[in-house]
Amino acid sequence: MKRDGVISDIRAFFSAAVSDNPEAVKNWRLGVSGSLLAFVLIFAWALGAFSKLGATGVALASDLEDVEKVVDEKITAAVSPIKAQLTTHDGYLKRLVKKDIREELYEKFVKLCESEGGPEKQHLRDEIEELQTEYEDVNDSKYPQPKCEDL
Repeated sequence: MKRDGVISDIRAFFSAAVSDNPEAVKNWRLGVSGSLLAFVLIFAWALGAFSKLGATGVALASDLEDVEKVVDEKITAAVSPIKAQLTTHDGYLKRLVKKDIREELYEKFVKLCESEGGPEKQHLRDEIEELQTEYEDVNDSKYPQPKCEDL
């Protein structure tokens, strides 16, 4: 029966406004005015009325561009040095990869010249073609195939 007690308390609170009991009317008025005051304060906070005090409230759509601009500037400032460093590393890595592929291609060309033919020679040609594709990706041109006499 506890639920009936809560319901009767709520019913008593709302019927207090028309009650003859002055204490009940006073409590009802205090409750309603306190709720209205809380509502007005929350509404004012949401609109940014207390921004001078540090309580910014809910961001307005008109402020969104300014916020985005500040965030973009901070991100750009943080990312720029990283990009520069990656560019430097990228050039160094590109040179290393080019050198490794060049050495591997040279070895394959030597083996190709030494091979007598058959499936081994075709297998070497396929490997060389794959390496040429990799080299072209890094260097924008294929590695020049040397003549067997030059090796």
